[in-house]
Amino acid sequence: MEETTQTIIVDGIIGEELDSKPISACLVVIAGSNIGHQHQITISQSMIGRSMNADIQIDDESASRDHAFIVRDNSGYRIRDNASKNGCFLNDDRVDDCYLHDGDLLRIGGTIFKFLSGNNIEQAYHEELFNLAKVDGLTNIFNRRHFGFSLENEIDRARRYNRELSLMLIDIDHFKHINDTLGHRAGDCILKELAQIIVSRSRRVDCVCRFGGEEFAIILPEVDIMGAFRFAVMLKDTVAGHTFMFEQHQIHITISIGVSDNMECDQCPDELIEVADRRLYLAKERGRNRVVSAD
Repeated sequence: MEETTQTIIVDGIIGEELDSKPISACLVVIAGSNIGHQHQITISQSMIGRSMNADIQIDDESASRDHAFIVRDNSGYRIRDNASKNGCFLNDDRVDDCYLHDGDLLRIGGTIFKFLSGNNIEQAYHEELFNLAKVDGLTNIFNRRHFGFSLENEIDRARRYNRELSLMLIDIDHFKHINDTLGHRAGDCILKELAQIIVSRSRRVDCVCRFGGEEFAIILPEVDIMGAFRFAVMLKDTVAGHTFMFEQHQIHITISIGVSDNMECDQCPDELIEVADRRLYLAKERGRNRVVSAD
C-alpha cells in the first residue's frame, strides 16, 4: 500500500504527518533528565533542542536551542546536526548527518536517547523500561536499585547455606579533576570503559553495579575477605596500568577500594555497605590507589 502524507506545521516546523507508517519509531530517554520518557516521531522532520519550540525538548544547558533534526525519508530516519555547539554523538561517534538503526544510542548534551523502530514498537518500549529499572543507562551495568535487590538475595542465600559473601566498593581517584579539565564527556568515557574492565575481570556470578557517580560496587558470592582482597588488588593494578583514550588525550586513573564480608557484618546488607564504605574512605585517607579490607 502506498504511504500517504499530509503537510502540517508543528511548532513552526513544516513537516509531513505520516498517515500510514510501515515502520514506526521513537526516542526513549535512558540517561539525563526525564529518564524513561518516550518521544514518538510522527512527522517527517522533528527538531531536538532546548528551545520551547522544539518537538523533542531537552532541559540541558550543554544542548543548543535548535540542536538537531530527526528527518524521515524513503530510506529511514536520520539524525542531522544543526550546526550545534557540542555536536551529536551516535554510539559515541560524532556525526553530522547519519541514518539511525534500531537500538542506536544518540547523545545530545548530557541526554542519551535510545532509538527504537519496528512494527511492534510498543513492546520494545516496555522492554526498554524494564531494562531501565535495573540497568544504568551510561555504563550498561546494573544500577543501584538492582544492587540493593541483589545484595539482599545473596545475603539470604549465604545465610541459608552458611556461605561466604564479600562486597567491594570502588571509587575513581580525583575524578572531579578529569571533569573539570577535560569535560564531562571525558568523564563519561572513563566511566563506561572502567565498567567494561570491571565486568571483564569479574565472574559471571558476580554482580557488578554502578553505585553512584564515579563509584562502583561488586557483590562476590562465595568469596571470603582474603579472596576479595586479592581480587581487589588485581583490579586496582589493572586499572592503574591501563591507558584510557578520549579523543586525542591519554588518561591514566587510579581507584580506591573498600572490602567487607558477611561474616563480620552479621549478615546485614546495610552494615555490609557501611563497613565497605568506611574502608573505602580509609583507602582515600591513606593516599588513594589502594585496597583496605580491615579497619
